[in-house]
Amino acid sequence: MSYDDVEIEDMEWNEELKAFTYPCPCGDLFQITKEELKIGEEIARCPSCSLYITVIYNMEDFADQKSKTNIDQPKQQPVAEIVWSLAEALGLLQGILVAPWSMDHGLGA
Repeated sequence: MSYDDVEIEDMEWNEELKAFTYPCPCGDLFQITKEELKIGEEIARCPSCSLYITVIYNMEDFADQKSKTNIDQPKQQPVAEIVWSLAEALGLLQGILVAPWSMDHGLGA
């Protein structure tokens, strides 16, 4: 069981440790790195005793900028390309879909 739940805003960034820290009752510091937060870790451990705390934070605040970009902007494909690929996959390009359409538009033989 977690010793306590602590908001990330109540923790301090320790440049030397490269980690967010919070005082432990044993006299040392609970620690959690940005890398741990990026992968969804929410447990900050004390290196001197068996206590740990649960860190409350918004995971999106620590996600890589590249990850956010990929999520926010899905790959888009032109509709015509999708239709053409579907028709091709269904084997409908031979005479059924293409011939009537092309004849209506002066492209037929």
